[in-house]
Amino acid sequence: MDVEIQEQLSNLLIRLEKCNGNPVNIKNYIAMALLNLLWKYIAGEQIGEEKLKQLLHYMSARVKAFTMAGGYLNQWPWLRFILPKWSGYSIIMQLNNQMLDIIQ
Repeated sequence: MDVEIQEQLSNLLIRLEKCNGNPVNIKNYIAMALLNLLWKYIAGEQIGEEKLKQLLHYMSARVKAFTMAGGYLNQWPWLRFILPKWSGYSIIMQLNNQMLDIIQ
């Protein structure tokens, strides 16, 4: 476990060095390293960088969609059957399916 953590930390430092002192949003780099570590211990393998970026993008979009739609769906769950697009249910399900395509 220590070896994998050190490997991810080394990769993170290499990515930061490539930025040549320019400002960078470290949130994405840390999220990629942590998700890769978790995925390795849960699934037994690492995710490729492109798939990892896509997965993080979909997860972020899902959080935003759920933040906007979650209130309606929590208060009136039956809206997903009557107004799936308006309630945000459709976009959440679409993002779920896209994430499943990546991880399967």
